[in-house]
Amino acid sequence: MKIIVLPGDGIGPEITNGALKVLEAANQKFALNLRYDFDDVGFSSLEKYGTTLREETLEKAKTYDGIILGTQSHADYPKPEQGGVMSLLDLGLV
Repeated sequence: MKIIVLPGDGIGPEITNGALKVLEAANQKFALNLRYDFDDVGFSSLEKYGTTLREETLEKAKTYDGIILGTQSHADYPKPEQGGVMSLLDLGLV
């Protein structure tokens, strides 16, 4: 099973790491064959790519069996024309 990990903002990376530890323990115990890929969303993506959610990341996430999405600082994102995208909504998760 392929899972994409999008750590997010604020405490998102810390929470995401905790979730990965739990998943990895289950993976080892039950031989779930979990595989993880990581990508940037939120402020780390804004800094690197000029947007909080790249279309490339959105399309890639749709090809995975699961998504781990860390917390997002939506209220602090710039306006969409300045690169702020409400990634949780754009991922179709809500």
